[in-house]
Amino acid sequence: MGIQERAKKSKVNRKSAQVPLEPEKNSPIGGEIGFLKKELITLFEKERWSELSEALLTVARLGEGHAQKELCLKSQNLRQLLGSRTLVSGSSNYNQVAARFGQLMFHLSHLHWRVGSSEETAVFPKYFDLDEENMQ
Repeated sequence: MGIQERAKKSKVNRKSAQVPLEPEKNSPIGGEIGFLKKELITLFEKERWSELSEALLTVARLGEGHAQKELCLKSQNLRQLLGSRTLVSGSSNYNQVAARFGQLMFHLSHLHWRVGSSEETAVFPKYFDLDEENMQ
């Protein structure tokens, strides 16, 4: 018996045989993560460091709740860095914070994709550099 004959006899339902390539869209947590991403970017761009520090607590809790240890650690690390530095645009401290913020947004965007999101938004503004050289 050939492969085609066996396939005809097995009568597999097409819908049950399909494997989704993307996560389920429109989950409630996806909307919350999307809102949080926009809020973080706005606070960073407006240099509202104390409000950003508070929002990073929410990100850390979100990371813990979704078993995203890396996201949690990056959020806590950035929060400590914000508290210990005087930040002025263009300074080396600012560039270091911007690099870490970009990495955090990358991880948050990955979680956003994993839990499902119906919106097509940019991961983060183009000026965030993920290079390791800014991390030291």
